[in-house]
Amino acid sequence: REAAQEVEETEQEQAAQEGEAASAQQPEGVAQEAEAAAPEPSVSAEEWRVRGNAAVKAGDSEEAVRCYSAGLEAGGGDVAMLCSNRALCLQKLGRHEEALEDARRCVALRPDFFKGYLRGAISLRSLGRH
Repeated sequence: REAAQEVEETEQEQAAQEGEAASAQQPEGVAQEAEAAAPEPSVSAEEWRVRGNAAVKAGDSEEAVRCYSAGLEAGGGDVAMLCSNRALCLQKLGRHEEALEDARRCVALRPDFFKGYLRGAISLRSLGRH
């Protein structure tokens, strides 16, 4: 339930700050998810984000990671938001190193976005590096 609420808040923030783009380099562990999701040519990064959010709400973090990864591969869209959302899902899956990479990327792209720092702090704590 908390994850669904975070995704909804993130959607609202994303709508207010749409339009950032950067390279879509993937952390090592999620590269396979991006390939498995095989972005459909006609599906935008935004649509992948929406699909990922639906997967989070359904409790399917693995599918959400695949969708957010596909969104990053599709290019365009809000890269910082996709990284933040994927970091949340990676944390739920216990993949804290990868989540930390996404959180750091989010902060680098959007230093004013609080959730990037939050995701990074949670990952560091989970890794015992606080």
